[in-house]
Amino acid sequence: MFCDFIEELQKAQSSVPGFDEEKGRTIVFWLMRPHGRRPLKDLYRSSRFSEPTMRTALKRLVDQGFVSLSEDTDDQRQTFAQATPKLLMALDSYRALFTRALVTTDQSSELATPAPAMARPRPIERFGT
Repeated sequence: MFCDFIEELQKAQSSVPGFDEEKGRTIVFWLMRPHGRRPLKDLYRSSRFSEPTMRTALKRLVDQGFVSLSEDTDDQRQTFAQATPKLLMALDSYRALFTRALVTTDQSSELATPAPAMARPRPIERFGT
């Protein structure tokens, strides 16, 4: 039951871009915060990874079409990142698989026989008393 859930979760995660590495997960989670288009400097500041490392991971997601970058029209030194519909669709699929696996596991566990309660440990006996 639980193992089936973990297997389903791993399958679902493989369909989400960037989830194969912590850097990619950091970017995807950062993009999913409810702010729409976000400045890259915020990503670099909030990540525990170096800026060059995050740039490499971000470039991979951009090249795959999951993230779009745009410059600020008023200040061309500032670049923004935004999740594309392709990334949002992949996350929706992941959410659906995750939910289905969770519901299936929950229903299976209701049918399972509860494990016997563990015996209480005996108190430690003192030596020489």
